[in-house]
Amino acid sequence: MFNSVKILGYRGFKSLAVDRLRRVNLIAGPNNSGKTSLLEAIFLLAHGGNPQPAIRKNVVLGGIGRGVGLDTDATALWAPLFSDLNLSRQVSITGMHQHFGSLDLKIEHRYSATMRTAAANLVAHPRIDGAPELHFTLTQRFGRQGSRKSVKSLISFGKRGA
Repeated sequence: MFNSVKILGYRGFKSLAVDRLRRVNLIAGPNNSGKTSLLEAIFLLAHGGNPQPAIRKNVVLGGIGRGVGLDTDATALWAPLFSDLNLSRQVSITGMHQHFGSLDLKIEHRYSATMRTAAANLVAHPRIDGAPELHFTLTQRFGRQGSRKSVKSLISFGKRGA
């Protein structure tokens, strides 16, 4: 059970802190106020930062059949995870769990590039190949000065080299 959650830059939240969470909590508000986004953020944190549910939701709700296909830039699938669709800002979801200590999830977009050189008729033709990547890093801390453990996940789309 989470005692508190702090969200920075996730979906519609620039900054949100929810303290004094209990076993049962009532979340109410008008449509499009962030109720589901709050639950998604807690879900991502509770499931070890596994990125797949967040990406799947974007494919199902906003993707396939609405202009996002297999040839679409992959960042279109995960841009909705970032506040104001701004991929240059890092998402942070932090929570204090009564059994697992402090959990801190960072989500960031990067573009990995690889320089390749193809030789044709003894003339080198440099080319940069790469792919957009989504990095999920979950850090768990036990106690105030206690040990810490990090788990990293990576989602990469696109063609690399040919």
